[in-house]
Amino acid sequence: MRNILATFGGLASAILVFIVFELIGSTVYPTPVGFDYNDPAAMKSFVDTMPLGALMLVLAGYITGSFVCGFVMAKFARNEKKILPLIAGATLTLAGFANVMNIKHSLWFSVLVLVVFIPFVLVGYKLVRKA
Repeated sequence: MRNILATFGGLASAILVFIVFELIGSTVYPTPVGFDYNDPAAMKSFVDTMPLGALMLVLAGYITGSFVCGFVMAKFARNEKKILPLIAGATLTLAGFANVMNIKHSLWFSVLVLVVFIPFVLVGYKLVRKA
């Protein structure tokens, strides 16, 4: 039970970090006034014209959140094995996949989004577990 709670706690902490980075990003790189997030053409135009800094901020949030996820999991889990961070990393990767399928990004950004979660969850986990 403790491992399950540790996994959910890690995922929740990752989501919290993602939200903080998204809030910072929307402050630094705001959407136009009256922007309609439900308009696919407007969303595509906005994403296509996003500055590199905005995309890098999103990636930094994903990396930091993934790291925090692994760190939190390792602090609270009883399991020494890597299955927990792999499950959490896979869950975050699936969510990232859904995001890049829903909001069409450039190929380089989409590929990076899909490869950052698992390694950084493992790094955060290993930092505590040293396994």
